[in-house]
Amino acid sequence: MLGPSLPAIINSLSLDAWGVSAITSAVAMGFFSVLPGGALADRRGKKKLMLAGLFIEMMGYSLAGVSQTFQPLLLSLVLFGIGAGFWEVAVSAFIPDTFADSPSGPMNILHSMWGIGGFLGPLLVGLVISSSRDWHPSFLVAAVLLVAAQMAILLLKEGGRQTSGIPRLLSAIGSVPKGAVVALALGWGAESGLYMYLPLLLESERGYGTLDASAALGILLLTIAAGRIAWSRLSGRLGITNTIRISGIATGLSILAVAAMAGPFTLPLMLSTGFFISSLAPTILAYIGGRTTSSGTGTAIGLTLSAASVGGVVIPASTALIAGGAKLSIAFVFLGLLLLPIYFLMKAHDKTINSS
Repeated sequence: MLGPSLPAIINSLSLDAWGVSAITSAVAMGFFSVLPGGALADRRGKKKLMLAGLFIEMMGYSLAGVSQTFQPLLLSLVLFGIGAGFWEVAVSAFIPDTFADSPSGPMNILHSMWGIGGFLGPLLVGLVISSSRDWHPSFLVAAVLLVAAQMAILLLKEGGRQTSGIPRLLSAIGSVPKGAVVALALGWGAESGLYMYLPLLLESERGYGTLDASAALGILLLTIAAGRIAWSRLSGRLGITNTIRISGIATGLSILAVAAMAGPFTLPLMLSTGFFISSLAPTILAYIGGRTTSSGTGTAIGLTLSAASVGGVVIPASTALIAGGAKLSIAFVFLGLLLLPIYFLMKAHDKTINSS
């Protein structure tokens, strides 16, 4: 929702490059709540933390919907990020605990639902801004939708692997594959940057209107949803590490092509980007979650996501500064290049496993 709202927010609040950088990184800053959230998930249960996360997200969106100046909006996005961190670490630990034999497929299917919601969110923003010329109401509508999400989670029965004992932090750190964590940080940051700046690129450098740019982001997210369903099967045939390598290289090349080409090529290149980037985050999370003990899944996922959040803060912020000094297409080249090392990070990790 923030990406398609960003052009209107920039105009409404007269933001410079540093202000845009702060706004686009605010959610990722709050998302560091995954670190304490992981331990809370192991101790208090995943379902309770999912509910807490959705409630805090609702409060953040409500505050955003009534914010009239820069500081309250920034605070509201940080608050939303805290809730998003609690939600993400809880649900990402819930899947490996519930589907211990093959977590990659269920993780991709779960995240495909996020893509469907992501398809609807930009359309909501585009329709609201086009009709009211105001970006505030869409955040209030989203807050109401999060109430419905909380009602749905209340129906969920928590089960799966039984946990016992309290995991030691040093043990959890040692069990997390470091190459996969760096790969997730790069993928997480580039994906966040893509969502934030694609509507702005389409409006400022490709001649799209507000509704068309929002719809384009919605189509991208719908492609991501479909891609995750496809990758839930493909990853079983290709293997988790091969899936991550292929996705990293193909996504990087697709984003570079989006930056270089305009006109009729934009949409198919966006669809290619969405399909390949769709598997990165959920597959890496499943890869890490499947290699931790049942009592420490939440802690390990929390450590992983907190490290990945560094990418979620630094990469979108750097993209804004690059765009401020040059143009957005150059910033997209930066995003594409960041994904290419993922192939080597996972290859190096495989060699470490084989040698040990």
